[in-house]
Amino acid sequence: MASDLQQSTTGPDAAADQRTEHRLAVEDRLAAEYLRLVELTEAKDHFLTAVSHELRTPLTSILSSTELLSVLGDLDGAPAELVDIVDRNVVRMLQLIDELSLLARLESGLLSLDLRIVDLAELVAEAVRRHRSGADRPDLEVEVDVTTGPPVTADPRWLGQLLDHLLDNAAKHTLTAGRLTVRARPDQTGWTVAIHDTGIGIPVAEQATIFDEFARASNARRAGIPGAGLGLPISRRIAELHGGELTLTSTEGQGSTATLRLPFAWRR
Repeated sequence: MASDLQQSTTGPDAAADQRTEHRLAVEDRLAAEYLRLVELTEAKDHFLTAVSHELRTPLTSILSSTELLSVLGDLDGAPAELVDIVDRNVVRMLQLIDELSLLARLESGLLSLDLRIVDLAELVAEAVRRHRSGADRPDLEVEVDVTTGPPVTADPRWLGQLLDHLLDNAAKHTLTAGRLTVRARPDQTGWTVAIHDTGIGIPVAEQATIFDEFARASNARRAGIPGAGLGLPISRRIAELHGGELTLTSTEGQGSTATLRLPFAWRR
């Protein structure tokens, strides 16, 4: 009788019960960890939203004041230069706030897309025209190779912003005379848009984390290139929302290539 009882508590049924208990314990731990991560993400998003809101109002007031000083005052020499410094840095901080706010919306799933059929070749050409008109870089050559092809399903506003960032990022990391090469071509599965620069590149050890939030290449920091390390992660998330992907390859001292892949509209 005792042997039968011992077999029932240590036999196959008991082993199965132990496996079930272990599985349930693991599932409980995973569920608790998931909830903790969700809470941390929500807390971060709330923090970013609150900080963005609280900073925007005083910075906007400062910017308005510097603009008023420039209009009303006869500012020559050092005072005018100081006002210009304040103005430029306020604009930079407002841009950073916009990026933080956009990143929070992307991560919380609150960014809505106005999807429509879009001519990607024309969208790329428009982005290049905007870049040329806004850039004051006569030493920087821009070569464009864009072919026609099937349309994509996209929000032209956000996809245009992604392209603007990639062009601006390539230009600002090309410190001296150089070249940007923009290519957009369709193949059998979708579009490939590649933006190559002849700039400073990224050290090998830092390339794996370049899409992390606030990540910046050490050589870019040493060179004093402005930026907060948010443009690339924001651009990658926008690409993913469009069913595409964004990658970056680089050789330090020789340049970088950002590659955007997007599916055709009829394959979405």
